[in-house]
Amino acid sequence: AAYMALIQEAVEESAAEHWVEARSLFREAQEVYPNARALRGIGMTSYELRDYTGAYWALSAALSETRRALDFEQRAQVQALLARVNLRIARFTVAHLGEQLAVTVDGIRQTLHPEGYLLMTTGEHQVTIVLTDLRRVTGRLIVRGGEEGPLPMEPLAPELEPGAVAEAATR
Repeated sequence: AAYMALIQEAVEESAAEHWVEARSLFREAQEVYPNARALRGIGMTSYELRDYTGAYWALSAALSETRRALDFEQRAQVQALLARVNLRIARFTVAHLGEQLAVTVDGIRQTLHPEGYLLMTTGEHQVTIVLTDLRRVTGRLIVRGGEEGPLPMEPLAPELEPGAVAEAATR
């Protein structure tokens, strides 16, 4: 009953284009009863809020969730929206850099997708990756959308690290 009340209110807020409120209600519903249809609502409202990485996570999860699974029409709708989301994000792998302690984009710590890639929205971003040997990989990156593959950054050689350069300069 609590789930259905939350879903009903979320649908009403969506119809009124109150996306923040609707997404919040879909998230509450997902906590009460996790299922594909609530994830679909989260993904759709995230898209309307231009939270494309949030939309990607929720829509992808909705396609694989078996509880209250999507019907054929809902699945087709989610797949079409996910295709639009994919044009607004990039998926970069970071394994080529080595084992990471932390990955941040624009100062916000990121969680890698279970398949090992980093999601980023279109635009210019400051990326910092701290490797387990404490070296940092940093740089600015412009994401145009639809990119996939290794993050186009490389760690500095140890002799080019700022500390090593400063030490060499003082000698």
